[in-house]
Amino acid sequence: MPPIPSLRAALTLFVAVIPLAVINAQNWGGPSGYNALVTELGGAPETNYSAKNYLQAADSSWRYRRGTSEPSNPLHEWRKLGFNEDASWFTGQTPIGYGDGDDNTVLSDMPNSYSTVYLRHGFNINPGSIPARLTLRVYVDDGAIVWINGTEVARLFVTPGFKPFNAIASVHEAQWQDITLENPADFLLEGENVLAIHAINQHPSSSDFSIDAELISTQLKISHVEAAAGTNYLPQDSGQENPSIGFNFSGTDIFLGKTFRLQSINANITYGRSSHARNVGERIYSSNSISPRIELVDNYFVSNWIGNDFLLTGTMIPPRNEGSILQNHSWIISGHSPEATIEQIDSDIRTYREIIRRLDYAMERDGFMACVGLNSSANTSIPPILAASYNALSVGLTSGGHSRGGTISAIGTGSGAIEYDGVGRSKPEIVANDSATSYSTAQVSAAATLLLGVANSRGMGNAFRPEVMKAILMAGATKQEFPTWQRTTSQPIDTIYGAGEMNVQNSYHILVGGEASSESVAGNHGWNRATLPTGGKTVYNLKLENDVDEFSVMLNWNRKIIAAPWLSGGSYNESIADMSLELHRLDSGTPALLDSSNSSIDNLEHLYLRGLPAGSYKLTVTTDIAGDYAIAWRADKGRLPSITLTSTEPVFSFNDVIPGKQFTMEKSSDLSTWEAYHTFTPSTTSETFTDPAGKVGARTFYRLAWDPVN
Repeated sequence: MPPIPSLRAALTLFVAVIPLAVINAQNWGGPSGYNALVTELGGAPETNYSAKNYLQAADSSWRYRRGTSEPSNPLHEWRKLGFNEDASWFTGQTPIGYGDGDDNTVLSDMPNSYSTVYLRHGFNINPGSIPARLTLRVYVDDGAIVWINGTEVARLFVTPGFKPFNAIASVHEAQWQDITLENPADFLLEGENVLAIHAINQHPSSSDFSIDAELISTQLKISHVEAAAGTNYLPQDSGQENPSIGFNFSGTDIFLGKTFRLQSINANITYGRSSHARNVGERIYSSNSISPRIELVDNYFVSNWIGNDFLLTGTMIPPRNEGSILQNHSWIISGHSPEATIEQIDSDIRTYREIIRRLDYAMERDGFMACVGLNSSANTSIPPILAASYNALSVGLTSGGHSRGGTISAIGTGSGAIEYDGVGRSKPEIVANDSATSYSTAQVSAAATLLLGVANSRGMGNAFRPEVMKAILMAGATKQEFPTWQRTTSQPIDTIYGAGEMNVQNSYHILVGGEASSESVAGNHGWNRATLPTGGKTVYNLKLENDVDEFSVMLNWNRKIIAAPWLSGGSYNESIADMSLELHRLDSGTPALLDSSNSSIDNLEHLYLRGLPAGSYKLTVTTDIAGDYAIAWRADKGRLPSITLTSTEPVFSFNDVIPGKQFTMEKSSDLSTWEAYHTFTPSTTSETFTDPAGKVGARTFYRLAWDPVN
């Protein structure tokens, strides 16, 4: 494997290191909405991060059949639940094979006789306990195809398509392979299930063959990627000077009950405590955080993560597989040295593009969330790494003290321009209340970790997709903190505050509102992950039984990397859809369009309305090309603005009005023709107006009008 080029001196790797006093979860829980959620529920929400073993390695109850002929007719029946095994099936203990001395069941007749083996094993899922994610581990030499209840879930070192009993595989020496199985509810059943394997050797005359498998519900862990100011990068001292990759040690103090696992070993780093890493870890997974029950943390040093430990930047190999549910990136690469030549800048930008594309590819492939920070300065442009990612969630500060201006554009003009990746997109996408973006990013990671633990406890597999959790967090964000917050139909989120300030309580309600489908009538809170064909359209029907104080909808989708030199050896190619979002009111005959969002450059759309009457509505999603998307919404019940008039004086009282929104009091003498009489923009939820014309006439009618769209 070629060596990974180190980050050149021309790049600026920045991390905000700010000495802080110990802050407990209640301090972070207030602005984030967590304390309000705990009060509402009467305790912390139910979460689950642990694993359950359904099939263990070296199990002695496997049923297997030599591949001397097809195992069933019809051909696919042997893969399914309820298949009756005849006398050609035997019982054995895995690993099953020959040649390496590591097999419990030895097939001494296999060499030069047959090239495949068929295996089946049943397992049970308790009622109401279908897991949100599964990890399939396969020990294989050379290849295998795996099914659960007849659905193919993995294919290792075997070309596509049906494989007969005498098939052959690619050459692969035996080692364990971990495959994350998303949304097991698509193929698992409550009660009895069956896992079936067609294990395939590289040739009948091969010197060895082996197969074994494990099936577990995924233990939820996170990856903490750190760029500390010194050579230490861990949240606490490991007590080791020369550890090996994968070395783990137990946490103490605020990290008691955690297991840290070293994923980066480098001659230029040491394995002691970094104050920055500790502050970041304290917010994400410590006993002081809002997600204290996560137990397993993979620790990376950033240059290693960019290089050999994960992204494999600079090689012709795709990124390594990620088994974590989330990666936290409280670091940035902010730009170039002032002395950098145009050639150096060109080289840097090419590396930036590769880093972002590799991250987006890995997120889409492996289905993990990534929270990335901006610079902790309002006088800086959006950092190209990692804020330029399409698929990650970029985080700023509630104070607005972060970089801004959209993802940066090209250097130079015309044919000599050097293009960054996907210019002009709105960043940040969400903000949180803390002293630096390193720490606000960690807070958002903690919120995502908490919500994924809730999803796991409820078997909500699709919630683990990064585009889904991103939509749930952004739809839950609040705007009341920002009087200047604004969006347009072509600019979905605010250029400084994104979708608003993270609010765990709101996002929890969206998540537990459940996954809705476009065929059903949904309620005030919900979400969905679905697929549209090219030129496709889908409609979500909402029945809002009560007036709505705040209505927020997020539509998100991922960039997909189709081809790259490190994937297929060819040129780069991506798929990024252009989707749109519309809201119609259905109660008044012909559907009335209330609002739309249709950015031509962002991979998100957003609708935000305040003061929406009860009734029937529809959300419409359209796309230009085929692709997956996630949609999330919340319609918080509340009282609509109202108007009252004193009986003795011409004083009007406006109640439950919305600060920052323009209202118009209209008057009429016949309830048919109305004229604007008083326009105002309140700063609080109530306001009064004394009519300068004096006492109101006997036949004068008044009403309050506003546009709910923001």
